[in-house]
Amino acid sequence: MFKDAASKIRKQRSAADAFVTATEGAVSPENTPGRSLDVTGDSAAARAARALQEVVQGGTATDHAKVISYKEDVFRRIRLQFGRSQEQYNASLSEGPLRLVGEEEASGKSCAFFVFSEDGRYCVKRIDAKEARMLLSTVDDYEAYIHKHTGTLLPRFYGLYEVRLYSTRSPIWLMVQ
Repeated sequence: MFKDAASKIRKQRSAADAFVTATEGAVSPENTPGRSLDVTGDSAAARAARALQEVVQGGTATDHAKVISYKEDVFRRIRLQFGRSQEQYNASLSEGPLRLVGEEEASGKSCAFFVFSEDGRYCVKRIDAKEARMLLSTVDDYEAYIHKHTGTLLPRFYGLYEVRLYSTRSPIWLMVQ
C-alpha cells in the first residue's frame, strides 16, 4: 500500500493526494480511522473486540469466540504498579465504544489494527504470535524491572489476550498498552 503511494506521488499533486488514492478501500467503510469501531460488524477485528469487551466485563465471549487472558496476575500487578486499578481497567475497556486508529483491513496485506478505549487510557493492538510469545517470555522480568525502577520509560504492557474466532484458523493476539 505505501509502495503504491510512493509511486503515485510523481503522478499526483502531493504525497497526501497519493496516499488517499492508494489507501482508498483499505479500511472497511464502517470502520474509518478516528471513528468508533463498529463492533456490531462481522469483521474479525469487530468480533475480536466484541469478545474482549465481553470478557473484560466479567462475562464470557458469546460471539462464537473464545478469549484466553495470559498471566492475569502478573499483568494485574503491573497495572497496579503504574497506578491502574482492576476496576478502572475493566471499565475503560468494556464501557463505551472503542476508537479505531489503525488499519482494520489493509487489502489483505496486513491484519493489524489499533483501537483506543473511549477514555483514551488504553490502546489495544493486534500483534502476531511471535510478538505474543516474546511478551510472554519476558513479562516476569519486565514486572521485576518496573517494580525496581518505578520511573522507567519502558512501554507499559497491561494485558495479553488470545481471541479464537471459530470461523478462523489462526488466533488473534491482542496486547493492551
